[in-house]
Amino acid sequence: MGGDQAAAVLATVKRTQIEGAGGTWNADEEEGFRSPIRERYEAEGNAYYSTARLWDDGIIDPSKRAPCSVLRSRCARTHHSRT
Repeated sequence: MGGDQAAAVLATVKRTQIEGAGGTWNADEEEGFRSPIRERYEAEGNAYYSTARLWDDGIIDPSKRAPCSVLRSRCARTHHSRT
């Protein structure tokens, strides 16, 4: 799900809550609600964001893919032979 879709879903939920309570929500208020959601998705959806927080194994330079694949295979083989 991208930022636009997430913002739209959350805005629908918010609109339903507001209208269910008898209130109204104009287009400017809705855009003010959606904009930070889109911005956050854009910032946190970047691969460097998750890598910087060590949520994954890092970003591999395309020119170093083959050596990394060999190393991963060797590590997996070594681990498998020890278990």
